[in-house]
Amino acid sequence: MKKFVFSMMSLLKLKISLEKQQKAELAEAEQRLRIFMQELESINERYEGKRREFSELSESGELRATDFLVYAKGFEALRDKQETQRLRIQAAELERERIQKKVIEAMSERKTLERLKEKQYSQYLDECNRENELVIGEFVSYNVTKAENGGEAVG
Repeated sequence: MKKFVFSMMSLLKLKISLEKQQKAELAEAEQRLRIFMQELESINERYEGKRREFSELSESGELRATDFLVYAKGFEALRDKQETQRLRIQAAELERERIQKKVIEAMSERKTLERLKEKQYSQYLDECNRENELVIGEFVSYNVTKAENGGEAVG
């Protein structure tokens, strides 16, 4: 009996490789997103620190007009940074979702090929069983015929 060979093995190997590659890509996209979120958190913390500092100076009466302008420009700059970072996060989330869809599609294609491989293997086993039954049947038939002929070889 010949050895089982999946007819689409090279395609299955390719799909497995692509799936691994896309999963790595997804991990990188998720890492970028985490970094962007950490950067936003850092910007938010700086904003809150400056806001507390401004409030303390304002409540103590130590806030001068020039200080007020400096703080106002600083708050504006930090708000701009927050908005820019939110846009970066939004773009990174969209990219992650795009890659996630590719990973899901690659997994689906791989699973489909694996099911096909299992089906072909099952058919291969059925064929092996049929061939074995034929060989056994021929062997039994030969032995019965030989016994009926008094042990002489049938030829």
